[in-house]
Amino acid sequence: MKHILLVLLILLMGCQSSSESSFQNLNQAFISWYYKFHPIESTRFGMDKYHGSFRLIGDSVNEEYMADINRFIIELSQIDVTKLDPAKRIDYHILYNNLKKLLFVMSDVRPWEWNPLWILDEINEGLFLLSERIDIKMEVRVESILSRLK
Repeated sequence: MKHILLVLLILLMGCQSSSESSFQNLNQAFISWYYKFHPIESTRFGMDKYHGSFRLIGDSVNEEYMADINRFIIELSQIDVTKLDPAKRIDYHILYNNLKKLLFVMSDVRPWEWNPLWILDEINEGLFLLSERIDIKMEVRVESILSRLK
């Protein structure tokens, strides 16, 4: 009898942490995805993987971007927020609100269509960050800046 109760207890504890592990995995996937689509932000936070890339804007890229956001929202909605600890619950709501904000900007605001300085601001910010970060080697800076300008 003790063994059955122990197995049930372990099973229940495993189920409770599955929401937390699902949220943690989704959170990490979102961060990786975000830095891929926002290389300027990855440079800002010291991620050298996307130094040479630039955020592309176009119909097919925007559709893929919005589809990814919708998938993140769907996956996030499948996580039971009540089973998360209070700190992760706050992170859950922050992630959800930021996903909704990204979707709103992409579908309704669309700044690249009406703001002629939007692309120039993106280019300027990216080049500035590459030139001013002291932790990036000069060879990497030059290659990244040339790649972004192309």
